[in-house]
Amino acid sequence: THHCIPQIGHLLSGPVVTKQIALHIIGRFRQNTFNKKQKYDIPLLKGTLRCAKCGGLMQVSRKKLVHGVTSHYYCLKRMRQGVDACDMRMIKCNILDSQVLDIFRQIEADPGIILKYAGIEEAQDDDAILKEMERRANNLRTKIERLTETLSDSEGSTAAKYIVAQIEKEDLDLEALNREIEIAKAEARKNKNAAKTTESRTAEIARLMSGLDGFSATERNEIVREVVQECTWDGETLFLRL
Repeated sequence: THHCIPQIGHLLSGPVVTKQIALHIIGRFRQNTFNKKQKYDIPLLKGTLRCAKCGGLMQVSRKKLVHGVTSHYYCLKRMRQGVDACDMRMIKCNILDSQVLDIFRQIEADPGIILKYAGIEEAQDDDAILKEMERRANNLRTKIERLTETLSDSEGSTAAKYIVAQIEKEDLDLEALNREIEIAKAEARKNKNAAKTTESRTAEIARLMSGLDGFSATERNEIVREVVQECTWDGETLFLRL
């Protein structure tokens, strides 16, 4: 490889590069290239799992055991910098990866379970809530209109001031209800967007589980990165947010 470059430079600097020479150059380049195949599969949670103590990403460390088997662990920081940097105990990759896959299997069997991990409460009927609020607002408007008609018929009477006071009260109630309606509409839009996001994550989880054996470790890792929003290990419990 070292001696190839000056030879090529010499050949290309000449007045004529024949077809045979060009093919020879291409052949030498091909000999000098190599494909570096990844020695180990990427663990499922690499790039996603964080340590609850130091907050850092729990990278992957490897230990070759006496009988030749290599064990993979999460938390490279402790291995490199010692317990003073982070005293979180290392955990085998396959233990946490299996926990996540078990959760995904549950979601595949019952998609509604994802709400538990997405931090979303059971879906409420926003349309029904808004419809009821609009009904109350219309009732207040009707009441104000009737009071206004009564006021025009009672102009100059002693009752007029009481009617005006009632109209002002109903108007304040209507104004407050209109604010509540706008807030409810914004919340409904937010819930719809969250539902769409949750649906797409559920679909990705189902896709991963149905094709688990067909996906490479790299592809499985990429899907998990797309689906998982937060993943934390505190030494005893795995916290997962989708």
